[in-house]
Amino acid sequence: MKKYRILAGVFAALAASMIAAPASAHAGTAQARHCVADVKGSSVCFGSYRQAMAYATGSRITDAPEDTRQAAHDPGFTSRMSAVSGDTRRSPAETRIHAAIASGVPVIGAVIFDGYDYTGSSYTFMVAKPCVKDNKVDYAWSFNPRYWQNKVSSVQAWANCWIWLYNGQQDRFGPWKADSPRLDPAIDNRSMAIDLS
Repeated sequence: MKKYRILAGVFAALAASMIAAPASAHAGTAQARHCVADVKGSSVCFGSYRQAMAYATGSRITDAPEDTRQAAHDPGFTSRMSAVSGDTRRSPAETRIHAAIASGVPVIGAVIFDGYDYTGSSYTFMVAKPCVKDNKVDYAWSFNPRYWQNKVSSVQAWANCWIWLYNGQQDRFGPWKADSPRLDPAIDNRSMAIDLS
């Protein structure tokens, strides 16, 4: 019986360590996790940014930098991300962009980070196709897993989408039309939901 109690304690400790939240919202710790929300709103999380990007791009990008800040500032990586997200704002490779859109494969609409300057944990939002500029919301999510509530500090917009964030009182902030390494203090670490338009 004692043996089983010891094993149960070991398993409980392992489970707790696997779901532990990062120690600091702005630290970019080794405990960072990288989640991807699909077009239906289900989320899956990974231990590395590279794994998350491989999943989000359908294995079209499997060599993303492990460091999220380095990835955000790497022109080669951002150009490839633009191509696979159908983002005409960033990439001159129009033929690749149109091929990505025509393929019918979901693309990355936005990536949010819990640290300033694209550091820490990341949450990638997949969209069915690039956003259309028609003054309407194309996609909307409440943050799930709940870890992301009141955690967002920097954002990247992809697939021609603009990012809007909402606080707990449903006040709307934005739009962020491009990358923002540091959110306005009024919404920094206060976001509960995101819209893409």
